[in-house]
Amino acid sequence: MEKSNEPFPFEAPQIKELCETNDSTLFDNNEIIEEHLSRSLQEFRKTKQLTLIQLTQIDQNFNREESSLGNFWSVSTKIQPYNINENDYGNPISYQNFECPHHEVTTNYFYKKLDSTVNLISYNWKPISIIQLRENNKYSGQEIDSIILNRQKDITELITNQLGKPIDIEQTSDSGREDTKWITSEGLNVYMFRFLEYPELRVYIYK
Repeated sequence: MEKSNEPFPFEAPQIKELCETNDSTLFDNNEIIEEHLSRSLQEFRKTKQLTLIQLTQIDQNFNREESSLGNFWSVSTKIQPYNINENDYGNPISYQNFECPHHEVTTNYFYKKLDSTVNLISYNWKPISIIQLRENNKYSGQEIDSIILNRQKDITELITNQLGKPIDIEQTSDSGREDTKWITSEGLNVYMFRFLEYPELRVYIYK
């Protein structure tokens, strides 16, 4: 898989310190989250139902750090089909790691209270400390956009290698996103979008 060698256009001291730490829960390369995503896709394809324990075990094996908010939040039914509500679903469980020096990556699991089965997994890539970068004016918007575009290219290739080509969809001009979708014969759905006005990438997996 082709990787971008373009340097990230900033020198934020705390980011440099963070990404030089030896703490394996913080410092990971791109291949870690790619392997994690690949494992999640494989498990969802071959298993009718996945439990929270099965999936979080993958995170623990990769020494990812739990970053759950500790309260309930949901995902719009415009993105996925389930009515994820506080009565039926537990507080989402989240894990994160850093693709130094570029991205903070968070994985979220949405599961039913009754049997802990997971209906939805989401992945979120966003730049490390983008707020500080904007305040210090030490970045080129065009260069940061190119970095998230390269990441989108890598993740698109990974998913396509496992699931086949994405389906043809009509892009909505006023959505503020670039959408890509995959649907398999087993009923596995993957929805990926990149925000056009903000350098962030998201992937949603559901079945």
